[in-house]
Amino acid sequence: MFLAQVWHESGALKYTKEILCQENLAKCRVDYAPKGPGASTGKDYYGRGYIQLTHDYNYDAASKDLFGDDRLIKDPDQVATDKELAWRTAAWFWGKNVHPDPGVQEGKFGASTKKINGALECGGPNEKAKKRFEFYTTIMKAIGDTSPLVEAGCYN
Repeated sequence: MFLAQVWHESGALKYTKEILCQENLAKCRVDYAPKGPGASTGKDYYGRGYIQLTHDYNYDAASKDLFGDDRLIKDPDQVATDKELAWRTAAWFWGKNVHPDPGVQEGKFGASTKKINGALECGGPNEKAKKRFEFYTTIMKAIGDTSPLVEAGCYN
């Protein structure tokens, strides 16, 4: 599940910055306006990394858990420019926010999509959510796992 989500979120490991925000930073500044620890920094907390870390509260929590300080609040761009950090924050987000979900623990792939993108993709038919599940199916076949795969939790 983790690999499929990373593959989708990063455009097959090509991107470590949210594409929409690169094209329209003004919109992202509204969508991801800091309300917590980043409120007075003047920084933008849009999606960065291989599982796109968004919102100042996620940058703050990741920074405290990974480093014991606020370096990611002070410089959120390093999540996009440092490949090792892009992986570390993806693993942190997965371990903290996705993996513990009961649906994920039951093998419901859609539950992992819901934890990452929520209402943006889940709650009805959605091509992006279907594409994520297709990546998952491809990865599982590649590693030789032939057990039945379950999407339940996002679009069905």
